[in-house]
Amino acid sequence: MGNIAFDISSALYVDKAKAWQPDENGVYKDMPVMVLGKVSRNNKNYDVESMLTALTNPNSVFCKKLLAGQLQGEYGHPLVTKEEDLPRIAIVDPTKVSHAIHSVRAGKTTEQGWTIVYADIEPFGPYGPFLDASFKNPRVNTAFSLRSLVSQTGTTGNVINQRVTALITIDAVDAPGYAEASKVQTGTEGITVKIEHPEEHMDALALACGCESTHDQQLLDMLQVDRVVIEHRLTGIVDRNGRYIRDANGKHSIFHEIF
Repeated sequence: MGNIAFDISSALYVDKAKAWQPDENGVYKDMPVMVLGKVSRNNKNYDVESMLTALTNPNSVFCKKLLAGQLQGEYGHPLVTKEEDLPRIAIVDPTKVSHAIHSVRAGKTTEQGWTIVYADIEPFGPYGPFLDASFKNPRVNTAFSLRSLVSQTGTTGNVINQRVTALITIDAVDAPGYAEASKVQTGTEGITVKIEHPEEHMDALALACGCESTHDQQLLDMLQVDRVVIEHRLTGIVDRNGRYIRDANGKHSIFHEIF
């Protein structure tokens, strides 16, 4: 893999006896959050091209939030135990927020062919003080992890190959998938959800991602399609202000009726 260069806006290898200090704005700079091109500690291999697209696609919710200063992460991953919990993956719970993400960039490719991705992290929200204390405590490691939606593309030996369909955010965690993505080691693998039949969850995912229209790129990425075709007809009276349709059974959302 050749050198990868991108910068949406910013790891340092630190000694275990040292504590990190933020800059004058309270931002911890150059925190390693991910490793591209390396199999994770639980034998997952993420397709580099799809990961880069998820990170840099200007039409994705991830990039839109990052560029607008609205990308936040939680203290720990959301609990997902069954398929019905899927919409929770796409939602950042404001009651569990611990940080704001201000910048994401790729570092130089190592001799081993890996590329470490760094971010500028500011402790923020209800759990911000806990994250800040973790950064400053030399006896406590600090690590981050991706939260993404993926599809499995096959296996190589005991390694599961995965393609990233959508990147939601980067959470603070206690056990990263890559040793290189933590404060002490200056990786992250994180929570990923494999969708066997994404079209079955389109309605819930659309609500969770706050799609503004049927052309929202992240929704298309999640479904792994280039376009959506409406295949049935709606009959009723359209409420133009509320974007509803009224029929014999009452009032319904046009978007949800179509999809």
